[in-house]
Amino acid sequence: MRRLPLLRRCGALALALAALLFPAAALAEDPSAVPTGQLTAEALFAAAEQPTCTPTERVCAAGRASLATSAYELRLKAAGCSIAAASASGCPAAADALARLQRLLAADRATAGDWNIDAQNADLSGAQVDNYIDKTVADVGHSGCNATGPICIAGQLVLWADLDQLTRLQPQCGADMTPEACLQERKPRMVRVDHMSTDFVKHLLDQIGWPDPRVWGEDVEDKAWLLVQHADDDPAFQHAALKLIGDAAAKGAATGRDYAYLDDRLLVHDNRPQEFGTQGTCVDGEFKARLIRDEADVDARRKSMGLGPLVDYERQGSQMCGGR
Repeated sequence: MRRLPLLRRCGALALALAALLFPAAALAEDPSAVPTGQLTAEALFAAAEQPTCTPTERVCAAGRASLATSAYELRLKAAGCSIAAASASGCPAAADALARLQRLLAADRATAGDWNIDAQNADLSGAQVDNYIDKTVADVGHSGCNATGPICIAGQLVLWADLDQLTRLQPQCGADMTPEACLQERKPRMVRVDHMSTDFVKHLLDQIGWPDPRVWGEDVEDKAWLLVQHADDDPAFQHAALKLIGDAAAKGAATGRDYAYLDDRLLVHDNRPQEFGTQGTCVDGEFKARLIRDEADVDARRKSMGLGPLVDYERQGSQMCGGR
């Protein structure tokens, strides 16, 4: 058996938001001053296009891209378009937002160069991965970016999440390696990055609480969740984060999915049956959820958290495991 790379929300967008204008300057100066529900795509775009950081820095470039991507997704949502539909046939109502996003990404590349790696499709050696980790840690640590600004927080989260995925997908393992041997090859890098990213996200949550996607953008909240989910060596912190997510979800500032995935992960860590079936392993090319409490009613619990049927989730997982 082998662990399956984390299955997460697929094409899901942020909560629907009212199209209410709010001054971009307030967001740039103090994100906590933005009243819940009064953030628009325009405010996020404006914050990304009028950076309070140095555009040539990787942290700044990553943060601008994060805010602009969240802005585009909000415009898609307002237009009634899914990401999948927009990718396949376009979304005319959000075409101007797409052009705006593309201009900003092009400007980012022109000033900061290639500030991230496509971990899914790269083919790196162990030495290249180590060098990239060292460079990213140095860039985050030595950035002149204002650590409390939305662009800077978003940029740091993006780069830590980039390392999180890189260490789980690279270097690629040879065809002659077993999944277990491949995991052991990557594990030291994973542990190193997870410990550093956990320290970062712990400090971040102490500063701002759980990042409301309606204030910070969907991408910031999603990256924070990813780092918390992989803070397995600090379950006490994960339990504290779970309470933050639960309290935020009750106010519409987080999703049930966030809570379900982390709750299941902690239950599995404690060798207890999970509630929602989000955690599983690959067995002979098929994804199988770990032990679930009262499995007959699991789909009802999943639905209450915004998750689809377990059979569909397992089918998706099997594709990642190499099955059909």
